[in-house]
Amino acid sequence: MAEQSALQAALSWLERADRSEPELRNYLERKGFGAAETAEALEKCRGYGYLDDEALANRVQSAMKRGLAGDLKILDRLEKRGLDAEVESSDAVQRALLALGRRFNGQESSADPKVWARAARHLAGKGYREEEICRALEMYFPGCEF
Repeated sequence: MAEQSALQAALSWLERADRSEPELRNYLERKGFGAAETAEALEKCRGYGYLDDEALANRVQSAMKRGLAGDLKILDRLEKRGLDAEVESSDAVQRALLALGRRFNGQESSADPKVWARAARHLAGKGYREEEICRALEMYFPGCEF
């Protein structure tokens, strides 16, 4: 009966959103289920196809890239969810340029260092690395000395 309760709790929580296996394990442990009950519930959820950490990591990455987040922010989100994944950063500078275009539209020809600094802080807050920020600023603000 206890296994059924753990499984029901797991399925109920998975109904609301995709969860990683570590998230679900922590949830069931916080609910007071024992290690054996939790392990069995996790195994059944995996068997049903409800737990797939690799697919979840890919979906999280894709969604965050569409939102123009930088690789550092994406890695942080994956780590917080207990997912191990590498982020391919081949398009990071392009995403940074799109983020600059959304935020600083019409200021491309600005020669004001304050605008450049604000743009750099904006990209840093979105999780871009220093070298990506510098390259994006040089491309977006021609003549930028950063």
